[in-house]
Amino acid sequence: MSLLPERELQAVEAWFSDLKEALGVSEGADRGRVLASVRKLVADNDSYNNEKRVVTAAFAYNRWGDLYTWAKEKLVAVPEVELPEVFSEPPNGWVFRPGGDYDKAQKRLVKTRLRVKELWAYLDGVVAADLTASEWAESIKSQAVTEFVASKEAENFEKLCLAFVRNYEEEDPGEVWVEVAEEATATLELDADLPVEVVSELLSYAGEAGVEAQRKLVANYRDRRSPARCWFAFLLTAYLYQNNRPEDQDVFEVQRLFGEAAELLECYEVVKTDDATLPSHFSKRSYDPALTLKEVAEAVKKLTELKQGDLTGTRDDWREAVKAAASAVTEEKGVTTTA
Repeated sequence: MSLLPERELQAVEAWFSDLKEALGVSEGADRGRVLASVRKLVADNDSYNNEKRVVTAAFAYNRWGDLYTWAKEKLVAVPEVELPEVFSEPPNGWVFRPGGDYDKAQKRLVKTRLRVKELWAYLDGVVAADLTASEWAESIKSQAVTEFVASKEAENFEKLCLAFVRNYEEEDPGEVWVEVAEEATATLELDADLPVEVVSELLSYAGEAGVEAQRKLVANYRDRRSPARCWFAFLLTAYLYQNNRPEDQDVFEVQRLFGEAAELLECYEVVKTDDATLPSHFSKRSYDPALTLKEVAEAVKKLTELKQGDLTGTRDDWREAVKAAASAVTEEKGVTTTA
């Protein structure tokens, strides 16, 4: 005899029946069998996630989605054309540059070869339709080889290929969003005036979360006097707001807040710069190497709270409050890059 009202009992029975159907067990299965199926499903899912991590790591990818996209690229139907041997290896310009990496360049080459095959198939088709175009087609192929060998990045070279094949038009850099982890890494890893551990955690976060910026912003940052500080503020904003496309005004505000929070935390000391290209009287900030992203985040959040609340507290009061907020996470183990 059930203590549940008849209507609720019927609802539970209907749900239980749906559960058995979803699990693929027989209609006559009892609760023990259903529970065992659920446990097996959970275990299989855990095993699947572990296997994904192993496969992703084996191919030197950070995210399963990136590996999956790469795999799909390899399976795309492409023209059956023979490419010159030069397209079998990434150009030196892709590898020997700030942030360059042979393995990454090799992976990117898969997509580039698809674009080259499209170009070769297009040119071969033109020649098949008009034999007098043979010399022209060969000159285009020769130019493509030259451009490939001299290229510094895959994207620009691929645009040259697409220009012949798909009536390609240059995209508006103000409308195109690109992932920034690689660009930011190339800039930040060369900078010695920022908290090392925080930078490392931000770069990991950017890669895992897929933080993006407009292409025009990427170009703008390259021309800035301190591009590393720009990227640091940009990634910190993305992390704090949990927004993969940070707004300009938010980045500006976070940059200002970080400077003030770091001063209140007293987590750095001003030292003479060791950059031989700068005058000897120039200085830089040398941060506590143990400073973490979590501590910075809490300090900035606390400072924001103080600014939005009662402004009667003294500077010392604010310093104590910000330090207390950061200290609250200091003892936490396994600091991660998730807010």
